[in-house]
Amino acid sequence: ENVVTTLEFERLICAGGPTDGHFVRPSDGRTPKRIGFIQCIGSRAYKRGHPYCSNVCCMNTVKDGLLLKEHYPDTEITVFYIDIRAVGKGFEDLFMRSKKMGVRYLRGLPDHIIEDPDTGNLRLKVENTTAGRIEEFEFDMLVLSVGLEPRQDGEQLRRILSLSQTSDGFLAECHPKLMPVDAPTRGVFLAGCVEAPKDIKDSVTQASAAAARAGVILSASKIKLEAATAVVDKEKCTC
Repeated sequence: ENVVTTLEFERLICAGGPTDGHFVRPSDGRTPKRIGFIQCIGSRAYKRGHPYCSNVCCMNTVKDGLLLKEHYPDTEITVFYIDIRAVGKGFEDLFMRSKKMGVRYLRGLPDHIIEDPDTGNLRLKVENTTAGRIEEFEFDMLVLSVGLEPRQDGEQLRRILSLSQTSDGFLAECHPKLMPVDAPTRGVFLAGCVEAPKDIKDSVTQASAAAARAGVILSASKIKLEAATAVVDKEKCTC
């Protein structure tokens, strides 16, 4: 009950959320003092989940840690990770800022979680791969940094438009470098997470490129269309 996803966490800490911005545990309504974030839930997981990186999870956790420290500076925050991928503009600065504010980053993921039936606290063991030892922790709450995956109803759209997809289930572009927003189907362009996991900035950039590519077709003085042709279905023909 005290294990939530990052989306649920942001609803709890949001002023317009169910608790009016007061961050409390779902089980008893108390403000948690020790919180753990576990990265790469469902991502970079070859046996249980998807092998790809979901791109946005690391910086989302950095942002959530900063929010917690700003509102609850005495909260102990520990982030369990494989790699922190702070590759965007200003991302490394945010990461270092969160460390200076007291967020602890430990390289290693827990294998299982045990809930104390009396207190509702969560216990776990983690192999600290940096220090080379097993460490035990107890938290009031755990936040799972879940990854991104393609929409389940996207398969129907893909079939209607005769689009290609990657092995991960995302729509495939013509060429990742030369035609990154063009779908193999002429006149169809890709933008956002339909093509791969990405953040808002990359989605907006890709959408602008897709709009520009569509504008090239629409600005042409003449648009070539396939001529309508009749097809005889011999099975239905009564001639």
